[in-house]
Amino acid sequence: MNWLLDPKVPIKVTNFVRKYLKLQEGNLEEFEAEELEKFRAYIERLENEDTEENEVNPIVYEEMPFFTCDLGHLKRISFAVADDPFYKSLRSKYYPEAVIVNKAGKVLHTINCTSKSES
Repeated sequence: MNWLLDPKVPIKVTNFVRKYLKLQEGNLEEFEAEELEKFRAYIERLENEDTEENEVNPIVYEEMPFFTCDLGHLKRISFAVADDPFYKSLRSKYYPEAVIVNKAGKVLHTINCTSKSES
């Protein structure tokens, strides 16, 4: 049995998802250039103290368009997998694995049944 709870709390879209959607549309470069220009102009107005009343950051983070779970504040992750209690095989049926990858795509660590746990 698998459980995935939906807390019904809207999650803001991440930078990755925003850029991924623009990449799919084929206008990522224009989107990034436009946002960079807007943000630089906003910073310049802040530095010169020329901002309008109630003016906010022009980069808007809408709600996430996909179902997602926010794991940003986790410090530990644990997994539990159970084999059939009425039939014991010589080899486990399930092989859970987590792969941690940085922004550049380099695998930082793999956690699975053969790797040692670090406390």
